[in-house]
Amino acid sequence: MNRRSPPSHLFLGSGFLPDDFPDRLKRFKEEAGLTWEGVAMCVDADPRQVQRWRDGTAPCGDALFSLFKLAARVPGGVQLLLGEDVCPPATAVPTLKDQLDAATARRGGRPQKDHAA
Repeated sequence: MNRRSPPSHLFLGSGFLPDDFPDRLKRFKEEAGLTWEGVAMCVDADPRQVQRWRDGTAPCGDALFSLFKLAARVPGGVQLLLGEDVCPPATAVPTLKDQLDAATARRGGRPQKDHAA
């Protein structure tokens, strides 16, 4: 059997969480508008466990999964926790209204004539 290694850009190496994770967790909490007790409630963790994360113990298992599910609900939350090098921010896609407004502005604010009639 010929086994090939995965592409090198997929290797995470050791240390999934950034060294400054406790600081990132604090910034995330503030950005989300939560208290530490609120963070614990949202991820269904004991507040003492959240305190351990603040002290440098890495979350793991279900708690880690819940924390990142919570972070995904806060704009920029995953980037706050992991850093942009791990999870680059998504580029904004213009809405249909933005595209129509831009097209109208290019025509000098004149509405487009209806040629279907």
